[in-house]
Amino acid sequence: MTGGLLLAVAIPLAVIIGVIFWPERIPEDRTVEPIEARIEREAKHQKGRRGAARSPGRSPTR
Repeated sequence: MTGGLLLAVAIPLAVIIGVIFWPERIPEDRTVEPIEARIEREAKHQKGRRGAARSPGRSPTR
């Protein structure tokens, strides 16, 4: 009886702790290499555009 009760408490507790502390996998497009590639791609794209140095949302009078 005591062993069954111990298992009935220990297993759900272990699952809850595992879910809380288990590391989440990082999506492929959020790793260093894809981010660097995207930055380079955007930089190349911005070189050919006029006004590329201006950040979006900024007033053109400044």
